[in-house]
Amino acid sequence: MSAPSTAVASSNADKQFVQTFVQLMGLSENSSPSQFYSTHDYDKLQSLGPSLPKFSYKFPTSLGNKVEGESSQVKLKFKSIKPPFKISYELDASPGSTIYKIKSRLIEGLDVLKSADVSPKDVKLMLKSKVVQDTSTLSTLLGENTELSFNCIITPPAPKQVNTTTSNIENDEPGVEVPTTLSAAALEKIHQIIKSEITDSAKADQILLKFKDSI
Repeated sequence: MSAPSTAVASSNADKQFVQTFVQLMGLSENSSPSQFYSTHDYDKLQSLGPSLPKFSYKFPTSLGNKVEGESSQVKLKFKSIKPPFKISYELDASPGSTIYKIKSRLIEGLDVLKSADVSPKDVKLMLKSKVVQDTSTLSTLLGENTELSFNCIITPPAPKQVNTTTSNIENDEPGVEVPTTLSAAALEKIHQIIKSEITDSAKADQILLKFKDSI
């Protein structure tokens, strides 16, 4: 029953438009452009033309223009089923909040994320299987909804690298003095070993001197 009434209303609107258009066309005969007023002659106009019918149109409203007394908070739901962070959480936020700020609030509200040093870059929020950018605001995601449900992908932060390279002196027990040179007896033993391998005594002495300089 609604289809014929809709068609009649559309036909009436078209007819009204045509009648108004014909009325405008019949106001005056064609004239040269020089006979029309310029922007400097607007004060000479005596009429703005025939009155046009008023058309009512329902403009979209945003949550930021709520009437007084009506809540402007958006209800948010978060869920993650993937280990090691299985979470289910809810919070309220203003429509102007960015996704980055929402991530920060999510981490602050959950001890399991806060204690694991999870940062906003480790969290991905998905809405209808699409990752939402950090710069997006809630008002751009709401549409006609007053509630948003996010699926979360939370990646454990990379472990901090610890410098395990230490000097031999640092690994030694406290109070133990590390020798920086060899005793005369040790050098003599080394000299004897060199002389046993090198028959030329002068060359053996030269090798021992180079050895002493290297320690």
